Amino acid sequence: MKTTNTTYRALAAIAALLCLSSTNAQTNTQYFMKWNPQQHQLNPAFQPAGKFYIGVPGLSSINFNLGNNNLVFTDVIQNVTVDGKKKTVLFLDKNAKRGSVDDFLDAMGSNTRIFYDHRINLIDFGFKLADGFATFNISNRASTNLLLPKAIPELALKGIEEGEKFKMKGNDFAVDLTAYTELGLGYSRALNDKLNVGAKFKILYGHGNVHTNFSDVTITGNETMWELKGDGDVRAAIPGIRIYENELSQIDSMTFDEDLKTRDFTRPKGFGFAVDLGATYKVLPELTVSASVLDLGFIHWTRSLNRFVKKGDFVWDGITFDINDDTTDYGIKYQEMFDEMFNVDHKPSSYSTWLNSKFLLGGEYSLWNDRLGLGLLAKGQFYRGKLYGNGTASVNFRPWKQLSATVAYGLFDGEWNNLGAGLNLNAGPVNLFCSVDNIPFRYAKSDGALIPSNTEKVQVSLGMNLFFDYTPKKEKKKKQKEPEKPVLVEVTDTTTDMNIVSDTAVVSTEKIDSSIVSDSNLGIDTSVVEKPVKSKELSDNLKKLQSETSNIKFLNYKEHLIAIHPISYATLDKITKELNDDPDVKVTIECHSAIIRDTNFTYWMTEERANLIRGYFIEGGIDASRITTVGMGADKPVAKGNTPSANKANTRVVLIFSK
Repeated sequence: MKTTNTTYRALAAIAALLCLSSTNAQTNTQYFMKWNPQQHQLNPAFQPAGKFYIGVPGLSSINFNLGNNNLVFTDVIQNVTVDGKKKTVLFLDKNAKRGSVDDFLDAMGSNTRIFYDHRINLIDFGFKLADGFATFNISNRASTNLLLPKAIPELALKGIEEGEKFKMKGNDFAVDLTAYTELGLGYSRALNDKLNVGAKFKILYGHGNVHTNFSDVTITGNETMWELKGDGDVRAAIPGIRIYENELSQIDSMTFDEDLKTRDFTRPKGFGFAVDLGATYKVLPELTVSASVLDLGFIHWTRSLNRFVKKGDFVWDGITFDINDDTTDYGIKYQEMFDEMFNVDHKPSSYSTWLNSKFLLGGEYSLWNDRLGLGLLAKGQFYRGKLYGNGTASVNFRPWKQLSATVAYGLFDGEWNNLGAGLNLNAGPVNLFCSVDNIPFRYAKSDGALIPSNTEKVQVSLGMNLFFDYTPKKEKKKKQKEPEKPVLVEVTDTTTDMNIVSDTAVVSTEKIDSSIVSDSNLGIDTSVVEKPVKSKELSDNLKKLQSETSNIKFLNYKEHLIAIHPISYATLDKITKELNDDPDVKVTIECHSAIIRDTNFTYWMTEERANLIRGYFIEGGIDASRITTVGMGADKPVAKGNTPSANKANTRVVLIFSK
């Protein structure tokens, strides 16, 4: 080799590519952070809140992910006592426990995947459209993977005996590094009140790549030589590296351009395309399932190409070490072995590499008007024909839109051993979030430092964004002034059983027949009955709906957990559709009660009922700014007395539509 430092320079070039780029490493915990604008990057069907958001350049989303699928720190380091003092040593140290090498090899399993990913969003914003939500992003990304079969460290640590063979299949050993910039355009919309779909189309600008491809490899050896059989090649698209061959087409020299500029790394070495697909489906008002496929695409590399090819057998007779010789650079001898093993393809052709596609399948059950959610998420990633998966169970707290938190516990690669947590803060127009997966439970102390002894990997995501038109209008406690030309929907109770409170909706534009409402058997005072008013501005469909009669019911559990009864969904779905069809129509939701034993409780209960209906409309796609809720308590009865018929009349919901 003519250039002794070329290997180190090549590694520096690869490191520079990594620093310039990133990959989709969002945490599993972030998946259920509903008020986080970056949630749509894990499922393009998720729609950010508000009409418009913009990420702070370079800070909107920063993610990194590193680790492996088998080894933990205690497989590599050990706490031992030497001469009465506690020390931390490698498993290869002479003071390590007996059998440490075998324990290390057992922990590796048949194959170990080592990875490091990170992501930085440079530009990211989204805005609401009439029928959906659009997003745009420019992100630097990279993905690094090393697939290491157990045979390689076993060969290095234990050697090889006479006639013994080590075999590796084609995909047992692999190295992949991909660095690129992503330009993405996404769109999501609600097809109906239950189903949301989304997609993101992405153009990829490749900055650098290393890709290996080996056929089945067999190593046979004895005390004097090793013989390596099997074919393979190493492809690279890295700027600044030039390889020269000798007369035998072997590597003769390698040069590295030390005057490279940043633009040499950022200039595309290839182009590609990818797509993200996602959907959410509301099985029940409280239960939503979702699924997404991410990074389904490829990059075709055409510039700064190099290729090393191994064909046929290679025999290595080893290296003789002289302990009295401190002048020989044995590193060069190992480099020469590599040079002799591979030939140079002096006219490398272009090639393509696939991204590491991922799929996610999630479900969440909401309680207490979506203030609490119980989530399950399964995540998988394909690499070199193998599936690497994990699962997460989470409890998601959303007491306010301004503050939400998630605690997750994960099943990672077959072992329950890690905790995740996330926090999302919306302070006015500013959004701040941070989430971490695989927070370690156990630590080992080494020279005063704490080491996560049982952790295989860690994922961190954080960012800062700005919301516009995010905070909904403040809900008023008192009844507002009647809007101009309203249409009244009265709902009267059919039972006083506190376990099931049933309300019958009467929708009409005709004047109320005073002979009915003044029936002495009902004891209703017609002087306080709210009169409906016709509105010619409403749609024909909404006017037609006003002539229908339906039931709206609520379920009360121990007087503190309220839910909409499923038999009410049909009526609410019809109203939701009409509100979606005419975005100029606004609605005021008033809830009344006949319960007067506890004024505070009565106000709370009627307000919660109104919020349940409001939440149902919002989930159906109605903008929150079009909805006003009022919990009236028992302040405005339409019937006197405490008789069943009076309670039936006084427990009601009133919907007032206006333009």
